[in-house]
Amino acid sequence: NKSFAPGLRVRGICRKVVMVLSTSPSEISKQRSPPCLNLPVDRRRLNAQLRWLRSAVPVERAVTGEFLLFARPYETVAELLQRLRAAGQTSAIGNRLVLLLAGQRLDRIASPEHSLVQAGLSAGAALQVLHVKEGLLLSGSFDRTICMWDATFSGNEHEAEEPKLLHTASRAIVALAADQESQRLLAGLANGALELRSLNGEGQLLKAFAGHSKAVTSIAALWNIERAITASYDTTLAVWELTEGSAAPLRCLQQHTLPVFSVKAGLTPEGQFLAASCSQDGAVILWDAADGRLLNLHTEPNQSEVLAIVVDWDTKRVAWGLRCGLIFLSRFGKEMAAAVPLSDHVGAVWSLAASWSCKGHDGSEYLLSGGEDMLLRLWDLNTRVLLAALDGHPDNIWNISVSWEQGLAATSCHDGTLRIWQLESMDLCVKDCQKTTRKRSLVGAHCVGVLQGHADSVVCCQLLGA
Repeated sequence: NKSFAPGLRVRGICRKVVMVLSTSPSEISKQRSPPCLNLPVDRRRLNAQLRWLRSAVPVERAVTGEFLLFARPYETVAELLQRLRAAGQTSAIGNRLVLLLAGQRLDRIASPEHSLVQAGLSAGAALQVLHVKEGLLLSGSFDRTICMWDATFSGNEHEAEEPKLLHTASRAIVALAADQESQRLLAGLANGALELRSLNGEGQLLKAFAGHSKAVTSIAALWNIERAITASYDTTLAVWELTEGSAAPLRCLQQHTLPVFSVKAGLTPEGQFLAASCSQDGAVILWDAADGRLLNLHTEPNQSEVLAIVVDWDTKRVAWGLRCGLIFLSRFGKEMAAAVPLSDHVGAVWSLAASWSCKGHDGSEYLLSGGEDMLLRLWDLNTRVLLAALDGHPDNIWNISVSWEQGLAATSCHDGTLRIWQLESMDLCVKDCQKTTRKRSLVGAHCVGVLQGHADSVVCCQLLGA
């Protein structure tokens, strides 16, 4: 108003800014700075601020607050994300903000250090602010349902709210893979069907695939290249194109002689599309998924059944779990490196998860394993020492999903429940010549919640964003 800035023309600026400018100087001095705008009281600084507001790049309304944000063309992608996070009051295990430009993540098509102009934005271009809820968990069960849970707990709560039912299938759900950014999931059914569905609404069917004659036991999806690989009880693996093309597989990988229990896939630093599978026939196989060639074959002595596998594609390190309770660590190459055993489980090892891509402060790497003995075990891979053996499940642990960055793990059980685990850490302050940084090292884990809602065994689960 005139008492605040005589002669100031505010025409053409969004209504929310007009409301801020209409506040008297005395009121502004009492209030906190308006979210994201930080308008100065000084008239000269205010006029300078308004000059960039008129030429600013408009950003769509963020889900995190009832305000319109103007991005400054000269600020970097990282600075805008930081300003958004501050406005949204996001927490460590709470919400994550993603910027989209024409449907693509801005931090994937531009460096965080680039200014918005360098990133390809022009005056009038619109950014979409995607508000991603972290700590969401998907589960699939023999009761034929896919459910979504809030896996974050506060206070001393140990029981979660009711899950959201995404879909009820025609057969038991045996395998899941999901992508939070594209809001899609792949579901593998007990009859061999594979379905691509939306994570929004009622889980709308986007595409149905056909190729396996028996249950789909495992799914490895590379959403950024629109490819997926499935393992099946019919002894084969299949490579799929997710969006375009036929509903039939691009190729089938045939070498196993008994049911294939697990498959992992990824891109190497050289750009190779590789897959690793393990089977009841005792074989661990490395494949070139782009053309179906067998690159490496390891067979367990006495054909001991291999039930679970996890791979680091940057270094080609691999770990697998056997029905006898052993876990082996090795490395792919022209020949498989000598396997180093970890021995503590009693009975089958059904699931593994490794932190190779998220090291501790001292380079520590961790492995979570679970199986028939109902215990979740945490290992230090560098020293091969068992850090913790955690009880809580009353039956087989079928699946483990971990978000190492959030410090959360989820396990699914034969009794129809899921459990959420908080990975415990010890904070260490490391000083260098410029600043003090806080690093974390895992020392254990504890159960923070039990999820109940399925009517039958929960075979698969995935923390979104993990």
